[in-house]
Amino acid sequence: MIRTLSRRLAWPALHAAALALAGLSAWSLATAAPARVEVRQANSSFAPGTLTLRAGTQVVFRNDDQLAHNVYSRTEGQAFNLGMAKPGESVERAFATPGTVDIRCAVHPRMRLTLTVEP
Repeated sequence: MIRTLSRRLAWPALHAAALALAGLSAWSLATAAPARVEVRQANSSFAPGTLTLRAGTQVVFRNDDQLAHNVYSRTEGQAFNLGMAKPGESVERAFATPGTVDIRCAVHPRMRLTLTVEP
């Protein structure tokens, strides 16, 4: 049992040493994956109403409302249309290009999200 326990305790140290030799850290490996954020749709509004994120981040638009929503943007170079999402459904999109994106709902014109994508 002591031999098994010492192997279990040695593994994290060996793993950290191997990463250090490669010039990496557990933190850099964990943060290398693309980020994912969630935007809620409730009470015919986006929450949050403004959002800043890094290029490559995947945004999940979750419809927590009692109504269907159609998330889209006509921003030049960033235009998209995710189609209708019924209550309880989610649609998603990655934002790769830096800039400001004006996001709206085709069904409810007063719904607006200002998304800033940073490099």
